[in-house]
Amino acid sequence: SDAEGVYKVIDEARWRRVWEQEIFQKIFQVVQKYVRALALKQPGTRALQGLIDYFDKNSPALEAMCTDLAPHSVELCKSPHGNHVLKKLVEKVRPEKQASIVEHIRCKGADVVAKDQCGCRVVERLFKHAPEHARSLMPDLDRHALKLAKSDFGNFAMQSRLRHCSARDRSELIRQLTPHTLGMTTKKTSSNVVELMLELGTPEEREAIARAFLEAESAEDALEQVAQAKFGCFPVTRLLEFGTPSIFEKISERLTPHVVELARGPGRRVVEAMLKMGSVQLRDDIARALLNAEGAHAVEEVAVDQFGCHVIRSLLALREFWISEELFKRLIPKVMQLALSHGHCVVELMLELGTADVRATIANTFLDAPHPNSLDLVAKNEFGCSVVGHLLKSRVPQISERVFKKLSPHVPHVPELAMLKHGHRMVELMLECGTRKEQEDIANRLLYAADPHSLEQVALNDFGRFIVGSLLELDVSWISAKVSERLDLDLARAGVRRRVEPEG
Repeated sequence: SDAEGVYKVIDEARWRRVWEQEIFQKIFQVVQKYVRALALKQPGTRALQGLIDYFDKNSPALEAMCTDLAPHSVELCKSPHGNHVLKKLVEKVRPEKQASIVEHIRCKGADVVAKDQCGCRVVERLFKHAPEHARSLMPDLDRHALKLAKSDFGNFAMQSRLRHCSARDRSELIRQLTPHTLGMTTKKTSSNVVELMLELGTPEEREAIARAFLEAESAEDALEQVAQAKFGCFPVTRLLEFGTPSIFEKISERLTPHVVELARGPGRRVVEAMLKMGSVQLRDDIARALLNAEGAHAVEEVAVDQFGCHVIRSLLALREFWISEELFKRLIPKVMQLALSHGHCVVELMLELGTADVRATIANTFLDAPHPNSLDLVAKNEFGCSVVGHLLKSRVPQISERVFKKLSPHVPHVPELAMLKHGHRMVELMLECGTRKEQEDIANRLLYAADPHSLEQVALNDFGRFIVGSLLELDVSWISAKVSERLDLDLARAGVRRRVEPEG
């Protein structure tokens, strides 16, 4: 209860814009003997963090707090509440006080603290804000470097150590880990460490890591397998991005014959990197390989795949005439299938990059489609709604007008649609792209609907709240005034806020 009271005093001072150091020093004098206990509890940790925020860097009270808490550094590191206080202190106090925190952690074992869910955060802050003192933690961390890199939390400490230490210390760690890089690509945590090694390493160090990938002895560790692996694809992509031209050439030469298989798995990132940074000849080779594939690897099948669709987008984005022409010819007959799958992003890019004739052909496919692929059902689909949005925003007025006209029979059912998982997206699109008269018609339907689809019920619905947010964002003053009048003001604002922050 005391901790809660201190927090309320600090919070009130914040709102009243009371900034006098003396007030906060007096508050600290009252609670000083309880400082450890406060740091380990939720209201207490917030109170102490508030005090630290207001203390000057050279404040005697801040130094006294650090002196009192430093002997309990390891306990605070492992506390879900105490670690936040320690992080704030590391950021704020003078270097000599940072050294006392580092020393207590070093005595316990930096590797033990770094593997802890909360402790790793403190070690990260020490390397960021006190790199000279944190250097004394390196021997412990480096002795267990491989284990920490594979640890769920220790990897964050190792990444911070790589990012904030001197070039010489960084090179020592990279040389130590280079022989193990292939094994590190099997886990997300250690794969992140390998990526950072490639990003921050010298050209010679990147060359050494590339040799480890290219000269793997076992079939399981072969470059082709690593590039297709769930986590291995990330370091291979980094090699292409940060490696020398000779590294890029060697890797692309090995992987080009396998692009069709790579495109339909996590390896699609590697293919995209090759398309982005490769020569015209390499891009043409990849395009031909994909366009000439048959069966399950045909370009039409790749385009609907959750991985392959990104590769097809990258091919279209190259804007090379012969590639685009061939893709349009192959994919336009399949736009409905694409729109209702992960391939919707391919259709959207085709609408953006295609000629007026291409856009008209795609639009007519949707407008003339019979049930069960009618436009209204596409608009309610989790993938298709995005394509309908592109049609509504089309640069060709005739297309957007025809699409809205096709959806207009559903305006009377807007209150029900607003509360459905995918139906609410259609209502959002109509509000966003409609004329003022059409927006007012939809708003009136929502404002005067009866239970169980009244505006109040829509606002409380998981999907309907997005529609309330859309109403408040319209540039029509009477609509936002009516919505605010009908609903609690905080609830109305939440509709807008939750569009941006679902977890807020």
